[in-house]
Amino acid sequence: MQQDAALPLDALSPQLSDFPQISPTDTITTGRQMASVGHHHILIVFVAPHEDSDWWAWPVNHSTNQSPNPQNPFDSTRLLPFMEDIANSTREENSGSNENLTRFFKEVSNGKLLVTGDIAYVQAPPPDVLPANARYGDYNQWIIRNRLESHVEWSRYDNWTTLGHHQHLNQPDKEIDNVVFVWHYEKAFLNVSWHGIANFGGRGPIVELSDGFVMRNGGLNHSRSGLTVLHRGNWERAFSYLIHEFAHLFVGLNHTYSGRANQADYGYWGLFYSMFSNLSINPYEADFLGWADVIDIKADTSLVLNDFLKT
Repeated sequence: MQQDAALPLDALSPQLSDFPQISPTDTITTGRQMASVGHHHILIVFVAPHEDSDWWAWPVNHSTNQSPNPQNPFDSTRLLPFMEDIANSTREENSGSNENLTRFFKEVSNGKLLVTGDIAYVQAPPPDVLPANARYGDYNQWIIRNRLESHVEWSRYDNWTTLGHHQHLNQPDKEIDNVVFVWHYEKAFLNVSWHGIANFGGRGPIVELSDGFVMRNGGLNHSRSGLTVLHRGNWERAFSYLIHEFAHLFVGLNHTYSGRANQADYGYWGLFYSMFSNLSINPYEADFLGWADVIDIKADTSLVLNDFLKT
């Protein structure tokens, strides 16, 4: 199956037309390993447990366990509602889900970052397909080779060139910008302590794809082509893990102020709060990422603060 061609930026719906238009020759200096302004179109892959698994519903208490279409990972009729709502693919406003990447980043960036995506749904192989010491990254690579490769037009996800930290050009470079893997977590399958990781977890630095494209697993001095998140418990929590991992790409690798449970502390309202994001952003992050609209306050200035969290 060949995916439909991506719409050009000038085809944005009126609701999203206020996003900045980035020239291919402009160097974007906000965002560490991923530009924090402009438009990112990504691939989001939901991974169901293998068919021999005795697995519980995802999200928790969902009444229907819809299995993927083995012939077409982009079969939208097999997606559960929370999967469909994770990102806008047509660049139109979402129906209102809070767990939506397009809506979240539009709001916290003050309209400076547009994230859209295509959604795939696949099934993991049985554990005995790969060696006993295989990690999630090994299985992600297996999924790329055996579930996605023949169905994906990789050029859809190559729109940026990262020259180094805080140096991004809005032009393709044959390196995939970002693929998000969301796994239905099974302790019996691969038992790990983390909830998400800011790469796709492969053992090698490069995964070669068709048509000359590559995915870069990443390193401290390189861009990264993926994120891996585990769906543990409810979907709201899993979505917050996803935002936290995106924050690593935008802000940095360290948990600079994680674990601050005091709501009076600035860290509590940040993207890195604790092990997950509380779906908020603090002024330091907003300024660092180029999302703050700075206003010169004078003696006679009168302001109405409509949103405390973004002010």
